[in-house]
This record gives sequence, structure tokens and C-alpha cells, in this order.
Amino acid sequence: RLKLDPTQAYFSEREAKERQRIVEQVGEDETIMAMFAGVGPFPMVIANQKDVDKIYAVEFNPDAYKYLEQNIDLNSLEDKITSIEGDVKDVCPEYFGKCDRVLMPLPKGSEDFLDLAVKCLKDGGVVHYYSWGEEEELYDKSVEELERAAHTNNKNIELRGKRKVLSYAPGK
Repeated sequence: RLKLDPTQAYFSEREAKERQRIVEQVGEDETIMAMFAGVGPFPMVIANQKDVDKIYAVEFNPDAYKYLEQNIDLNSLEDKITSIEGDVKDVCPEYFGKCDRVLMPLPKGSEDFLDLAVKCLKDGGVVHYYSWGEEEELYDKSVEELERAAHTNNKNIELRGKRKVLSYAPGK
């Protein structure tokens, strides 16, 4: 269950299948960093269905953060989800090397935070990276950005999949 005001915080019901797809990949006892957590749809779905160790849900928008905290309480998930109000640039360094999985469900500008996401990972960790691409070369730019972030941070990369989640605009 999610409480929110769509005039104050972004939420898309259309992303429900994507959230469930991610849940199916999460293993037991994982530590997860949910960047750009919003009102908490990814953390809530994961924590309700999986026995994770901890989900750190980071949100910058004070209105979305208020709903994130209310949704954690509403779903009685205080033991699984820790809400953190702030900019991921300031918050993530505390979690470098501590996460099994990083969620980045903010396609606009997310490439600016890839280095932080990669640094948060333990060896063998997974980043769920969302971005926009032109239809003709939908994944090219995203793959290049991931490879650059991995190389910059001396990490090996294995592309485990790519898929079109939602259309943003015609051809994009």
C-alpha cells in the first residue's frame, strides 16, 4: 500500500510489472540501496515479498520523503527499510562496498550517479540502471555509460539483460 499526493511526488502505476520483475531477481538477505526512492514503490514491493537484510531508501524531495516514511509505517516495514532524506551524492559514500544491489529508477540524469552506484556494490553486486535512448540505438548509450563507470571504478561488468520498460516519447 502506498500513500502519496501525485502533485508532490512522482509515482507510476504503469511500472508495476517492472517492480515485480526486480523482486523476482532479489535474493534472500540482500542489502539494497534504492537511490531516488520516491514514495517507496520499489522498496515496499521488495520488502513485502523478500526476506532482505536491509533496504536503504534515499530520497531528496522532502514531499516524497514524507510519504516514503509514512509508507514504511503503513506497511510495517521499519525493520527492513531505512529511509534517508538527502542527496545520493552525500548519502551513498557511507555505503560504498556494502550493497548487493543498487536500484536507480530515475532515467533523467541517472548517468551522473552511476559512479556512486558502482561504488556502493559489493563484488558481484547488481545495478538496475534506467535511462532513455533513441529507438534506433536504444541501449548503446546506456551500455557505454555502464562500461565507463565500471572501468573508472576498477570493476568488471557483466551485462545481464536489457529491456525497454516504458516509452517516454515517440521514438524514445
